[in-house]
Amino acid sequence: MAVEGIDGAGTAAVANLLARWIERRGRRVHVVAWEASAPVRRAAADGRTRQSLTPRVAALLVAAEAHRRADELVKRQVDAGDIVIADRYAWTGVARDHARGLDPDWIAGLYERLPAPAVVVLVQERPDRVIGRTIDERLGPGRAEAVAPAFRAFLAAVAAGLDDLAAGRVTAPWPARTVVLELGEPLDDRLASARDAIRAVLDDDGSRAA
Repeated sequence: MAVEGIDGAGTAAVANLLARWIERRGRRVHVVAWEASAPVRRAAADGRTRQSLTPRVAALLVAAEAHRRADELVKRQVDAGDIVIADRYAWTGVARDHARGLDPDWIAGLYERLPAPAVVVLVQERPDRVIGRTIDERLGPGRAEAVAPAFRAFLAAVAAGLDDLAAGRVTAPWPARTVVLELGEPLDDRLASARDAIRAVLDDDGSRAA
């Protein structure tokens, strides 16, 4: 299963809370975090390759890295009968690259061969609530004033893309049962709907879920 949301939305906390809940039901769970693509970071840091790092090239590199990590960290655990919870997954790639102007159908095709999650949990959050903290974590204190306007617009576009994926307005890599944790409710109340969806999956297939 996958927990999706913008930077700072609390996806890691939700993934870990759901993992502990599943473990209490007697299943072994692995939480796998989405990580920035090392090839993209290297290319962006190198003046000789930065100009060649177009959004399309970056999307291809990120998708290739996602497939490599899935082979190493997801498929093996699933084949062993364990449950894998991805703290961000393919929806993150689709929404981010769509926010950079790429065609969502093309992006979805880059991820369609990844293991499909049985449940996608979307953690909604307002970009203006998390932007300062996210910038400080990424770039260090004092950079918010310079980069906040552009980054706020990017986060808003990513959030809109994730909402569109959940609503079926944008092509997803594969169909999945979707649970939206909406704003304005206590976290435990918000998690109840996710637990219900996961419980149904575990009851349907007691031997394997991803």
